[in-house]
Amino acid sequence: MQPLPVELIQRIDEALVIARGMSSGPRASDVDRLLAALLAVRQQALSGTLEASRGGSSLGLTRGVADWIDSRDAPILKAVAEVERIYRRQAVP
Repeated sequence: MQPLPVELIQRIDEALVIARGMSSGPRASDVDRLLAALLAVRQQALSGTLEASRGGSSLGLTRGVADWIDSRDAPILKAVAEVERIYRRQAVP
């Protein structure tokens, strides 16, 4: 499987920056899980082992963050939603 376009990696990196800024807050354990998930997806994308979405699958990042984030306008929620959007758009074989 070919690595996904650079755009996905860039969006993951942006989400990582936001999440790292939240890592010492009250939801540190949730943020740590998100960081681990983002890093895993990034590594899979770089290595070409990230499975294609087939147009409908998601990475589960947005749902996971939505379960614990206080505001639906939170930058981290918007960032992971953008990662998901690009994944669904570009990972269709």
